[in-house]
Amino acid sequence: MAVDVPAPPDGLAARRKRFWRAQVAARLWPRQTHTGGFGQTFRTTALVAAGGYAHAHWPYVLMDHEIMHRVLAQGRAVYPPDLWCIPSPRRADRRRVRWTLAERLIYHATPHAWQGWYFHRFLAPRLAARRATHLALREKSWLPPS
Repeated sequence: MAVDVPAPPDGLAARRKRFWRAQVAARLWPRQTHTGGFGQTFRTTALVAAGGYAHAHWPYVLMDHEIMHRVLAQGRAVYPPDLWCIPSPRRADRRRVRWTLAERLIYHATPHAWQGWYFHRFLAPRLAARRATHLALREKSWLPPS
């Protein structure tokens, strides 16, 4: 049974563009993640074997990318066209939860075998210095201060 889903606020064309961009990226960089944590599902065995989402493994933003590094050691990632979602547009200011252009470029250039170094030796100290912990994702900058 098909479910009638409303078009996203930025339009169906924008959603399709994001989907196809992720599909192309997944082909170019198959051992990296191309959706945020909002769009990830896992086989339970792979997630458990990877250690799961845990503050002890990675207390910073980009937890979805770091967990995928560990999960991809268990197998491959797929991006099925009939299981696709996008985050809500609430978070307009992403500075506290985003990586820099240089950090993203280095991520894409780093082979999967070296991504442990990338996350834990290179990126972690940078995110720690910016105080970019995963708790920053809970800040609701779109709400007025209480």
